[in-house]
Amino acid sequence: MDENRIYLHGIWTRSIGGRVIDTVQVPSGYPPVGECDLAYTFVIPEEWLSDNNRRLFLCVEGVLASGAFTINGVLVGTAGPWIPYRFELPKGLLAARNEINVHIHDITDEFGPTPGRRFDAGIIRDIYIESRPQVYLEDFHFRAVLDEACSKATCTVAIEVCGNDDATATVMLAEKDGGRVIAKASASSRAPAVFEVDRPGLWSPASPRLYRITVTLDDEDKDSLTELVGFRRIDVRGQDFYLNNQRLILKGVCRHEFTSASGYSPSYEEVRYELSLIKHAGFNYIRLVHSPQAACVCRIAAELGILVSEEPGTCFHDLGDEKIYTPALKCLQGMVKRDRNVPSIFAWLIYNECNPNTEYAVRAAKICRQLDSGCRLGMADCSGRDDDIKEMVSAADLTFYGINVYAFTPAQYVCKMEVFRDRPLVITEWGGYLLQGNPRLLKTVCDSFVRHTREHEQLRIAGCSFWVWADYEEHSRVDGAALRGWTVEGLLDEKGEPKQDLLTLSMMCFDMDH
Repeated sequence: MDENRIYLHGIWTRSIGGRVIDTVQVPSGYPPVGECDLAYTFVIPEEWLSDNNRRLFLCVEGVLASGAFTINGVLVGTAGPWIPYRFELPKGLLAARNEINVHIHDITDEFGPTPGRRFDAGIIRDIYIESRPQVYLEDFHFRAVLDEACSKATCTVAIEVCGNDDATATVMLAEKDGGRVIAKASASSRAPAVFEVDRPGLWSPASPRLYRITVTLDDEDKDSLTELVGFRRIDVRGQDFYLNNQRLILKGVCRHEFTSASGYSPSYEEVRYELSLIKHAGFNYIRLVHSPQAACVCRIAAELGILVSEEPGTCFHDLGDEKIYTPALKCLQGMVKRDRNVPSIFAWLIYNECNPNTEYAVRAAKICRQLDSGCRLGMADCSGRDDDIKEMVSAADLTFYGINVYAFTPAQYVCKMEVFRDRPLVITEWGGYLLQGNPRLLKTVCDSFVRHTREHEQLRIAGCSFWVWADYEEHSRVDGAALRGWTVEGLLDEKGEPKQDLLTLSMMCFDMDH
């Protein structure tokens, strides 16, 4: 455990209408109840209370759908869904023994609940009190631009310091394995560190080479942050992606945040095991649906060598509704800022299965590019409004088309290839119960995808992501996709055992490369 954090994990009491009804584990989720109050008692060490040079914060990594946090009767802040929030605590607020309360809204919130999909409520991720010095390092942004030959990287590291606009910091880049220092530079709040790295080891799914970057303030407290980063160059050339000058085909699968065993709060070990299975099956890309997933997911993917895309929780929503787009853009901003340094990030998807909205797309693209210059942007659209999609993509200058297609004949996929030809096309969802358990139809579509990833094909896709990795509990679906309260469109069954369809998909991934 971090010596500068006190985790508020444990058994919290739950009240509805002022009456205690039960207890819940934090972090974890529970079925939505509309509104409730959670309470917990925690202890602060005396040395924290007596040190006037320290600043204390309440940090919330993820709540569903929103929570108003009160400590010792004082409201300290309100957190929205999915992304991290940090609230500074007033001097003198904390005592040796303290009570924290959170008033949670879940299914009644306009944004946060995902329509038509399983939605849990509660404090689903880490929550803790953090101690920081008076001047502390709030964030940094690492960006490496490789030359055309991928033999030299020009690196910039911009820092955000809270408490001193004139603060400086030392930036150190070292090999992850062995710790050999590659570069060292200085940064300030006003000027980023700039340095070059000759012949860096390149990150790719085949060889996920990582480096450790550490940024340390040049003061007596030496406050620091660290992150694993990588060097890779992703280009768009016509209808294709290139990674480190090698043509890249996205061989993907869609992954939910929640699992049957742990809901929206799977352990690090559970996530790593699941991502390892996905990698072993031959996939090089995971579309993380439908909302920001835990911070560890893209970082585990970086270590294993899997590209990922993330999206802000816009799913079946009206993107022209201010009550939707305002929190959605805030969620997008928090997600990008949290994960922009991670080399597994392939793209940010600005929505899933909403009607195309040019004004929203332009605003979302601007936010992403301000925070993550040079990033790739797409969406997952199933509206069928092809002309509106093309207009929106052009206006926002999205990198690629992401189109969800559920069909059982190759011709229906080829129709989309005929429409979207001015930039890469990714079939961001396909499969579903139309193809599940039907080996002949599934293989026919897989063979068509293999053909249409060939570079010489005029009609082609840059990749695809199968719906979905694993069966999941969902009681709201009544069509052919569901059985006994489970959506059964996954490549793993409810016990986590692989289905025969997984072999067909693994062979498709193999054939795309050979």
